[in-house]
Amino acid sequence: MNPMPKDVASKNLAEQAEYAFSKLGFLKNVDMIFNATLDSGIYNATPFEGVKAAFELRNGMFIFEDLSISQLRGANMRFSGGINAFENFAFENFKYQISTPNIYSSLAEDEVPEILKKIRDIKNFAITGTVSGTKSDITTDTAMRFDEVDVDYAGSIIPGAEDYFFNGNLSLKAPDFIKFVNRLGINYNPNVMSLGILSIVSDFGGNADAFVMNNFDALVGSNSFQGSISYAPEGEKPLLTADLNVDKFEIDRFFYNANKTALFCPVSRRELFL
Repeated sequence: MNPMPKDVASKNLAEQAEYAFSKLGFLKNVDMIFNATLDSGIYNATPFEGVKAAFELRNGMFIFEDLSISQLRGANMRFSGGINAFENFAFENFKYQISTPNIYSSLAEDEVPEILKKIRDIKNFAITGTVSGTKSDITTDTAMRFDEVDVDYAGSIIPGAEDYFFNGNLSLKAPDFIKFVNRLGINYNPNVMSLGILSIVSDFGGNADAFVMNNFDALVGSNSFQGSISYAPEGEKPLLTADLNVDKFEIDRFFYNANKTALFCPVSRRELFL
């Protein structure tokens, strides 16, 4: 099998999948049942091991009962569901499970999604979910875990020229708010060792470089924030805008205060404009 051309290899995963299945066009008018195992092989200059494939091909639709790869650049993968391969390429209730102990050994630098590049020092990564739709408009319900951080997303994913655009519902949980903020590249060291867990549920539209979060609901420890947040490039620095209602805010725990002892400062349903 010939290597994937460089211009295709640089495209998003749906377009890469469409290219790979296009090479099976000779099966377009064939129905079949297929079961196979492969100990090892090489595709696109990449070695892989432990392949199991069980699928039916009916009227141009691949229906995978199981497609699993035990080792592909350090990652373990398993897929099932339908792929309309030959006309109007589309996924139909296609399920995926991918895990790796080191995402940067499993993916080249330019293959790592931009939204994950924002988070420093990721190693363990796992993703599971379901995807349906065409290569230009995908809907998904997916759960990711990178190290100790959990992210769930349900909604649409629209591939762009260099990145993906999201429009759906996002939730994020991190056990240590301070550590998570520092992993985003922000030097944040308040006057306490820990502010507790971070939990966010929000509608999300945009990508890692510019986004809007409406119906934003967040907890940092026992501190509660609701409202909306937007982030976008503006001039030399990005602009972060927040319109929040705050139920509880232990402000002295978030900011260093050398002159006062610790105190609890409640804020009752007031709007903050940052």
